[in-house]
Amino acid sequence: FVIAPRPGGHFTHASLSYDSIYGRVSSGWKKEGEKTSYSVTIPANCTAKLILPDGRTEELSAGSYNF
Repeated sequence: FVIAPRPGGHFTHASLSYDSIYGRVSSGWKKEGEKTSYSVTIPANCTAKLILPDGRTEELSAGSYNF
């Protein structure tokens, strides 16, 4: 999976889940003042590439993550 959140506009948060054949993939972000936090969940036996708006890239294995 490739996850690349793009916060912006007048929105203060967003989230999405996708039920793949491997399990549920979820991603979300939330703005609090000048800080934006990200959450990602990857199903078992899967990996994902997370591309953050600042250009940072993370390779994630199964589990839940907060950035």
